[in-house]
Amino acid sequence: MHKPPEGNICRRAGETFRTGQFDGCHPQPLDISGMTDGTHCNPVVNLENLLPPLGRWAGNAPCQIGLRRYELMKIASRQGFREIEIVPYDIVHPLAPRVLIRALQSLAFVLEHAPVIREMSGALYIWAKKPGEDGGSRSFIDLAEHRSLHNSTSFVIPCHNEEVNLEPLVEAILGYYGPYVHEIVLVNDGSRDRTGDVAAGIAAREPRVKVINRTAPNGVGRALRDGYAAAGGRYILSMDCDFIEILPEFRDLFDVIAQGHDGAIGSRFSHESLLINYPFLKILCNRGFHLLANLALPIHLRDISNNLKLYRADILKELKIEQPHFAANAETGLKPLLRGYDLWEVPVSWINRSIEMGSSSFQIAGAAPGYLSALLHLIWRSWREQKLARRKAGEAL
Repeated sequence: MHKPPEGNICRRAGETFRTGQFDGCHPQPLDISGMTDGTHCNPVVNLENLLPPLGRWAGNAPCQIGLRRYELMKIASRQGFREIEIVPYDIVHPLAPRVLIRALQSLAFVLEHAPVIREMSGALYIWAKKPGEDGGSRSFIDLAEHRSLHNSTSFVIPCHNEEVNLEPLVEAILGYYGPYVHEIVLVNDGSRDRTGDVAAGIAAREPRVKVINRTAPNGVGRALRDGYAAAGGRYILSMDCDFIEILPEFRDLFDVIAQGHDGAIGSRFSHESLLINYPFLKILCNRGFHLLANLALPIHLRDISNNLKLYRADILKELKIEQPHFAANAETGLKPLLRGYDLWEVPVSWINRSIEMGSSSFQIAGAAPGYLSALLHLIWRSWREQKLARRKAGEAL
């Protein structure tokens, strides 16, 4: 199964602490991930291979070689792997000045996904699956390590046309985190496929699954409001139906909660995160959104607009979600932070949907105005509250 980067770092307002490392598991079918040494598309790699002394001076190991993606794909295919994804990675050169590393890493998220420029990366990241023998079912390792969190968490999952994803998703949640699960709330948000029937079938077999069937008007924000209201656990974990590939990484969120913090946010743009096939336009919009938020609001953050959040239940139940669609994810990140809750960003990966998982209903052109509206409204409200606070302080003097 895909591993998060070793030694994940959680961040809050300039502070850091390290969480536990994922020990790994070997389910059937098998997933793998790893790194190759370099890509021939990078002229620096070619030069280092042509002149080995130069390569050793640049930090290359004696066995390090350059590979083309096609060659790497052939090797993986011959070993029986499928759904192979080979992604340019690590555009920051090992000899970059130490004082520039943090700034370069922030820029790398954009450059590693930019057309043409991404081919200058120094390595290739490999992600692939191998089907189980005789159609064997996937096995899981219990990652629920904290007894204090047993029967504590309501998983709230908005579902819109997700009939093919519900069965494996619920199976994986119970397989990895069964002892933590108080309930799994599937919010069928006006689906036009068999999502409602599949969810009802799962609920009939598994008593911890609760189904909410919504009718029009639909929208992620509306589905989250209904799901949060119905949740009965001490904590609420909010997630999307296509997060199944990164479920093992959720362990880091539970580690944060076990340490006594109010909540944890899955951050796709931490320096330890990995993005596989993340659309370039979405990256530009995401980084622009967070840049504006950091400049205009009294908080420091990297990525809070993801729907992957694990909070104390009362935080989300008392939260007023005003955006009806995807921009509600920005509200569930920004509003609790502005209220002073102790929330931490945890590095997570992001893996684009495979063909078998169906298409996402997220469209940047339709979602972007909502995100901008939510941010501007919160900026205005924050400035007004700061102005009132300064006025009261002046009157007290």
